[in-house]
Amino acid sequence: MVIYAYPARSNINANPFNAILSDALERAGYTVIEPNHTQGVLGRAEIILVNWPEAATQQKWPIAIRRSLFQLLVLTIQRLRGAKIVWIAHNSTSHDSVRPKTERFYMRLLVRLLAGVVFLTEGSRAAALEQHPGLRKLPYAIMRHPVYGDHYPQSPSKKNARQALSLPIDRKIVGMVGDLKSYKGVDDFLVAFSDITDNGLDGLLAGKAHEPELAASIRRCAVQAANQGRSLAHTDRRASDEELVTALAALDLLVLPYKGGENSGIAILAAERGTPILASAIPGIVELGDVLGSAAVQSYTEDLSGADLLAAVCNASPPTAEALEKFRQDHSAAAAAAALKGLFERI
Repeated sequence: MVIYAYPARSNINANPFNAILSDALERAGYTVIEPNHTQGVLGRAEIILVNWPEAATQQKWPIAIRRSLFQLLVLTIQRLRGAKIVWIAHNSTSHDSVRPKTERFYMRLLVRLLAGVVFLTEGSRAAALEQHPGLRKLPYAIMRHPVYGDHYPQSPSKKNARQALSLPIDRKIVGMVGDLKSYKGVDDFLVAFSDITDNGLDGLLAGKAHEPELAASIRRCAVQAANQGRSLAHTDRRASDEELVTALAALDLLVLPYKGGENSGIAILAAERGTPILASAIPGIVELGDVLGSAAVQSYTEDLSGADLLAAVCNASPPTAEALEKFRQDHSAAAAAAALKGLFERI
């Protein structure tokens, strides 16, 4: 069976998710192709796997119109040829949509072409159905986000990680890792971190601040922390894979104060590497906590306060070996491929 995947492996450096899934599907006996424009129009596949289709609407207008219309054209042609189109719903909407009304209209058109849908968590299905009622009638599968495994470098020890980042060995450190954007709640972290008067807690922000106002807020918070005898370190560049795992290893607590969305790739990476997490109670985080335990994955529903942050880092501990093994089995690439296979056989 031939699968056209959008994408399959072209984004491996930015996000290995699709390459991991494509490799697992090929081990399960499928042929996975990321078609070029000509193949998309003239080729033939039994299954079309679509990831982040709404991204086509988020470009500058001329590009957005061209990409959106071409994507709909290709999917329509493939559907007429008998292909079953499946959407992997990473989140119900874009994280930071620049034109939400256009996105909603476009997704209504796309949902009409679908034969099935894949959710990464049980809880994310409810959010997707609310945004896209047309999904209710479709067959679906719950496919856990696969772990990243050796697609990222081996994690250093906490001591070595902190030495590499010039961080103190004997202090508690909380922080965020990855691209720093408003939808990730960076401002909420800064407010909570600034509220803490305990001079034994430091912070680390490992990632590029993409908005000038956000970068300015980080600088102000770092100055305030220094005046209190604390530190807020910021590596203001897009973290390499090695820098990502090093930063995660250095933390006593990864903080993810998401303002929206249902799932988190960095939470999956942190979980498999044993870094404790504090995050807003989005479905993916709640379900991680159910598997890894309340000390390994803590969540909150109200505004994040300094007291919450301090209590969380004091209560945090890595998952047990048994819990981590169950998580890795549930989130294995083979389990993801099996979930997709089950859906393919029903559509």
